[in-house]
Amino acid sequence: MNFYAKEPTRCLRCKKCWMRCKRWWRTEMAQLLDELLRVKRIREDEAIKIMKERQLQLEQSRKFLATKVAAHDDYAIWRKKEEKRLYEEILHKAVHAYSLNTMRDQIMSFKDKQQQLQEEIEKAQTALTEATEHLATARQARMDAYKTVKKYEEYRDIVRTAEQQEAQRSEELEAEEFSIHAAH
Repeated sequence: MNFYAKEPTRCLRCKKCWMRCKRWWRTEMAQLLDELLRVKRIREDEAIKIMKERQLQLEQSRKFLATKVAAHDDYAIWRKKEEKRLYEEILHKAVHAYSLNTMRDQIMSFKDKQQQLQEEIEKAQTALTEATEHLATARQARMDAYKTVKKYEEYRDIVRTAEQQEAQRSEELEAEEFSIHAAH
């Protein structure tokens, strides 16, 4: 199959040869278009697959963010209760400076842990934003692939219609030649 098929130049010998040559060219074009359409459909299927993967990643990012936010909120509630309990414990009994330092270190570690959870939420939000952007890109690629397939299908239909019209013309020409030869 010639992938760089050009429409043949007109044969100067006869109409029959020209029709045969033109029919060959249209057949080559139809085969080429069928092959290109097959490749474009494969690319469209790949784009659909990638889009579904991106949708799954987006859902996972949303769930991950929701768990991180819930963990942060639960920890914040627990931390407030724990700090309150520690303060009340100190208020109701005599405490040494060492235990005050220990309690202060504990409260600082609580705050550090909450800050770490907040950073994890920010990372999860960034991942969610990236997943959303990747999904938008995948949807656009899928739409482009779909449009390309439709364009090639339309062009293939045009070529096939032209082939059918050419076949009808050639049959009419042969019938006309036959009737002329039969009349002589």
